Amino acid sequence: MAQTDLVFFVNGRKNVLPNLEPEMTLLQYLRSELQLTGTKLGCGEGGCGACTVMVSYYTPDSDTVRHLSANACLLPLCSLHGMAVTTVEGIGSLRTRLHPVQKRLAAAHGSQCGFCTPGFVMSMYTLLRNNPTPSLDDLETVFDGNLCRCTGYRPILEAYRPFTKEYCEKGDKCCMKGETASCGTTHESQTDLEGKRLHEQSLQFTGPRVTWYRPSSLSELLDIKRENPDCKIVIGNTVIGNETKFKKRLYPVLVAATHVRELSAVQRLDTGIQFGASVTVATLDSTLKAAVTELPEEQTRIFSAFVEMLRWFGCHQIRNVASVGGSVMAASATSDLNPLLLACGAVLEVAHTDGRRRFLKMDASFFKDSGRTCVDPAEILVSILIPFSEKNEFFYGFKQAHRKEMDSSIVNAGMRVVVDDVAKVTELSLAFGGVANMTVMATSTMKELTGCVWNEELLSKACDLLTSDLPLDPASPGGMVEYRRTLTVSFFFKFYLTVLQQLQKLRSGCDADVKPADRIATQPFEREPVEGFQWFEVTPEPESPESALRRPLVHESAYKQTSGEALFVNDLAPRQGELYLSLVLSSKAHARLVQVDPTPALAMPGVVDFVSHLDIPGSNNWGLHVKDNVVFAVDEVVHQGQPIGGILADTQVNAQRAAQAVVVEYDVMEPVITIADAIKKGSLYDYNPTVVCGDVDKAMAEADHVLEGEVHIEAQEHFYLEPHVAIAYPGEEDQIEVAVATQSLSFLQQSIAGVLGVQCNKVKTTVKRLGGGFGGKETRPAIVALPVAVAAVKHNRPVRCALERDEDMRMTGTRHPFLGKYKIGFSSDGKILAYDVAYYSNAGCSVDLSFAVLEKSVMDSDIGYFIPNRRISGRACKTNLPSNTAFRGLGGPQGAVVREINLYKKGDATHYRQVLDECNLQRCWADVKTQSQFDTRRKQADDFNSKNRWRKRGLAITPSKFGFSLYNAFLNQGAALVNIYTDGSVLVSHGGVEMGQGLHTKILQLTSQVLQLPVSKITVNGASIDVVPNTSATVASVSSDLFGGAVV
Repeated sequence: MAQTDLVFFVNGRKNVLPNLEPEMTLLQYLRSELQLTGTKLGCGEGGCGACTVMVSYYTPDSDTVRHLSANACLLPLCSLHGMAVTTVEGIGSLRTRLHPVQKRLAAAHGSQCGFCTPGFVMSMYTLLRNNPTPSLDDLETVFDGNLCRCTGYRPILEAYRPFTKEYCEKGDKCCMKGETASCGTTHESQTDLEGKRLHEQSLQFTGPRVTWYRPSSLSELLDIKRENPDCKIVIGNTVIGNETKFKKRLYPVLVAATHVRELSAVQRLDTGIQFGASVTVATLDSTLKAAVTELPEEQTRIFSAFVEMLRWFGCHQIRNVASVGGSVMAASATSDLNPLLLACGAVLEVAHTDGRRRFLKMDASFFKDSGRTCVDPAEILVSILIPFSEKNEFFYGFKQAHRKEMDSSIVNAGMRVVVDDVAKVTELSLAFGGVANMTVMATSTMKELTGCVWNEELLSKACDLLTSDLPLDPASPGGMVEYRRTLTVSFFFKFYLTVLQQLQKLRSGCDADVKPADRIATQPFEREPVEGFQWFEVTPEPESPESALRRPLVHESAYKQTSGEALFVNDLAPRQGELYLSLVLSSKAHARLVQVDPTPALAMPGVVDFVSHLDIPGSNNWGLHVKDNVVFAVDEVVHQGQPIGGILADTQVNAQRAAQAVVVEYDVMEPVITIADAIKKGSLYDYNPTVVCGDVDKAMAEADHVLEGEVHIEAQEHFYLEPHVAIAYPGEEDQIEVAVATQSLSFLQQSIAGVLGVQCNKVKTTVKRLGGGFGGKETRPAIVALPVAVAAVKHNRPVRCALERDEDMRMTGTRHPFLGKYKIGFSSDGKILAYDVAYYSNAGCSVDLSFAVLEKSVMDSDIGYFIPNRRISGRACKTNLPSNTAFRGLGGPQGAVVREINLYKKGDATHYRQVLDECNLQRCWADVKTQSQFDTRRKQADDFNSKNRWRKRGLAITPSKFGFSLYNAFLNQGAALVNIYTDGSVLVSHGGVEMGQGLHTKILQLTSQVLQLPVSKITVNGASIDVVPNTSATVASVSSDLFGGAVV
C-alpha cells in the first residue's frame, strides 16, 4: 500500500498534507497549524465538548453527505480523508456575519466565561444541519456531551428554544422570536465530489513511531492483520485514543476499518438485525429505533432495551464515532453494551487471517479478562447479530452511574427471561458489568432459577443467590463494594417487577400482583422539559439615552465567544523561538528523591533542556502568607503531582513525551492523607480560630435535648473548563512579561519577582479573560507561571506551559474536605440554645489560603441563624495532598447549620457584636416561601413519596447570608485608568479579572453612565499589572464594587 496524501476540508478550504504524523489529532492541527483557536482543549478525552466540531462525509449507501458532531481532541487527523470539518469560526464571525446560532446564544446571555461556548454552538449547529426543526427533547439531549461550569444551562436552553417546533405558545408574538430559521450550509457540501472520489481509496500514513492504514476491503484488512499481528483496529478512537494519551501506550500499527464495506453493513435477517463491527453506536441506535416502530412489540423487546440503554451511552459526540465492534473487543468491565449483548445471546461473525470464517454466540465464556475475549488474536470481528425477541421473552437493561448522561457505569446489567404459559422460567440470562474485571454472567443463579415460577418465592431465592454468585473482592477497583453488591440485587428486583407487570398485561396465567407503591420501579427515567423562571424588578429607563446603566446588556465578550474569536491565554499565537515546558510530576505522595535523571529525555527529538531547582536565580520558595511551597522539589516530594522539574522542547507533544522519559528514583515515606490520619499523628498547623458567645456549657446543661455527632464534607474539584496555563516572554534588563490565567495578578507578580530575584517593577503579569476560576485560580496559577518564568529567563526565549486536564487535577487542590464534631442543645419547640463545634479542615501540603477558609467557616457558621450560646473552633490539618485552596464560598458552605425558628431578627446581635438595626431576613424568608409555592410543592412531594416506595422527591429551603467585602480592610481597594482619546473614544483599564461574571460589562455600563457615552465608544481592556498595579484578587463577589467605584 503506497503512502498517500491526506486530503480534507476545513471551513471550505482544501488541505493536502503529504507528510502526515499519524498520531496528530484534529484538535492539535486546528490550533497549532491553522491557528483556529475557537476549538478548545478542555479535557482531552471526549468528556467536556469544548472541542466539538462538525464533520461531514460522503456515504455511498445513501449517496448523500452526512453531518455529525465529534470531539476534535479524539479524532485522528488521518481519519478525515475526504471529509469536511466545520469549526465555530467557519459558520460566522464578527468580521463577516454571525450565524443565528451564534447570535441567539450571545443575545440570551448563554455565554459567561465563554470557554465552553464554541462547543455548544457547534453541537446546536450540527443538530440544525440534520434537523432544521428539532423538538424540545432533541434540544435538551443534544448537549449531553457539552459541559458548562458557569451558566447552569438555563440560558443556553432558553437561547435555543426558539429553534424548536414547540418554541412558544405565543407563536409569532414570542418575545424571543428573531432570526432563527435560516441555518443554511456553510462549506461542508464540498465533500460531495471529493468524497465520492476519495471514499474507496486505500490509505497509508507513516510517521516516526506509528503507521496508519485504511483498507477499503475485508481481504485487504486481513492481509494487513496477517502482516501485523499486533496491530490495533481503530474506528472512533474513543478507547485507543485515551489509552495512548493517559496510559501512555504506543501502538506502532493502527488500522482504520471504517471504510470496509463488510464491516459497515446493516442487514435485517430472519433471526434479527446484523450490524457490521464498524457500525457506529449512533447508527445502531437509529436502526433499532426504526425497527421498534415498524415491527410488532413482541418481536422488538430486545431492541427496545438497547435503545433505552443507548440514551445513556456516552454522548452524541461519542456515539457518532464509537463502534459496536469496538465496544465488544475492548472488553471493558463497565461497557454498557456488553451485558446486553451477553444476555440476548448475540451472534458474532469473525474472520481469520487464513480466510476461515466462523460464528460464535456470546455467552458466559466469551470474556476472558479485562480487555480479552475468546476471539483468536488472528481473527477480526466482522459483524454482530442482535436477535428478535419472542412472544414470552422479556428483556431489559439497567445502568447506575454517578449521573445519567456521559458517565461510566458503576454497575450495569442485561437481563432476559423466557417463560411458558404458566409463568415458569424456561430460559434465563443475567449479565452484569462493574462487578468483576470483565462482564460476567450469574450462571449459578440462572441455573437455579430455571424451572421456577415467576413469583415472590423466585425473587427471594434470586436475591440470596446473586449475593453469593457475584462476590466482589473488598479491594475491588472502584470501591463502593457494598453499594455495587446491592445494585445487582436492586436491578434484579426491578427486572422481576417489570416482567411481572408485563405478564399481567399479557394475562399469561401469572397470579402475582405488582403493588401500586412498587410500580414506580418499573418505569424508565423520563425527564420533563426544563423550565426556568426569572423574577426581576423592572427599572425605569435611564435619563440619558446614551447611558447603558440599568439596561440588560449582552455580555461584553459574548459575540466574540460565540464566534470563537475571544482569545484566552493559550489561544495567543506563538512567538518566534517559543518553547514548550512540560512538567515532570511526582508519582508518589511522600518520598525522598534519590535520583532525578533527565538523560533519556534529553536525547529525544526536539528536546532543548531540563530545568529544575538548580536553575532558579532567586528563591525556590513561594506562598501567600507562608512561603511553604516550592517551585521544584529539591530532595523531597510532599504530594503526588508535585513538580520535580520540567522538559523544554520545540513542541508540546515532544515536551510531554520527553517528560515521561525522565527517570525518578524515590525512597517512599508514609503519607498522611486524611483528616483522621492527621489528627492521629498530630499533623496540625498551629492556628486555631475560635468564636465564643454566651455560656455554652450552662445552656447545654439546661437544654431539653442534646444532639451530638460528626459531619463530613468531602473534596470538590473546581473544574474550571480552562486548565492552568502561562506564557513567559523575557525582555531586556531582567524584565519579563507573563500572560497567565489567574484571578490575582499582583500575587503572581510578587511571586515571580521573588523566584527570579528581581524587583516587582521588572515583572509584568497580564490576563485578558479566564475560562472559569471559582477560586482555583487565585494563588495556584503559580504552579505553571513560576516554572515558565524560570525557563524563559534561563534560555531568553518565550516559554509556554498549558496543563492537560489530568495534570491540572493531579497538581492542584480542591475545596477543603472538612470534619465537623458538633454538639447542639435545643428546646422542645426546636429552638437552638447552644452550639458547640470543632472544625478540622484538610489543608493539604501547604498553608495557601487554608487559614482564611477555616476562619470563614468559623465566622460564618451561623449563616442566617441566631444562636445565643456558641463555641466554634477550627484546626487545619497538614497532609500529603496538593494544597487545597479557595473555592466559591471560601469555607462558608462547610460551616452551615439549619432551622427556621432560629432566623435572625431585628435587634439580635451577631458574633461580630453587630446589632441588627435592620434585618429583612425573616421577611425575605416568608416572601421566598410564598413566591416559590414552597408549602404546596412540599405537600405534593410528600404525597408522591407516600404513594411510591422506590422513587422519592424532596424540596428544601435554607437561608444564607454573605459577609460583603474582604476580611482584611486593606484589600478592599481597587484602581482604574480611564483614557479619553481625541476622537471621543474611551479605553478603560482596571485591576479586576473577567472570568464570566460580567465584570467588564458592568464597568462598561458605569463608564457609559458617568461619561454619558454610548457603549460603542468604550472599550474595556484586559487586566495588566503595569497599567493598574497592586490589585486585590478578583474574589469574594466584591470586584464590581471595588473596580466600578474606581471608575466612577
